[in-house]
Amino acid sequence: MARIMERLVPLLAIAFPLFEPLLPRYISANVRKRLKNLKQQGVILDYKTKTRRLGKLHYKIAVDLDLTQEQMTLILRELSDQARRTLRTSPRR
Repeated sequence: MARIMERLVPLLAIAFPLFEPLLPRYISANVRKRLKNLKQQGVILDYKTKTRRLGKLHYKIAVDLDLTQEQMTLILRELSDQARRTLRTSPRR
């Protein structure tokens, strides 16, 4: 396995700059796919996304969501629960 990685890493380092400008399309497609699933589940009403390449490895992703008050309440509750779990499991200094 190590021998394969030794050969693969230099090739990826050469190829990555060629494909990096295509990343916004991949990012947009991935975000739209996940938002489509959320829309089908009824978590959100509608969405719009726009990804723009600002520079090498710098992107701007804009997501516009249409939500009801109940949907927003559920999303905020889930986010706060995730933050609480993250804080509880983070190492203390």
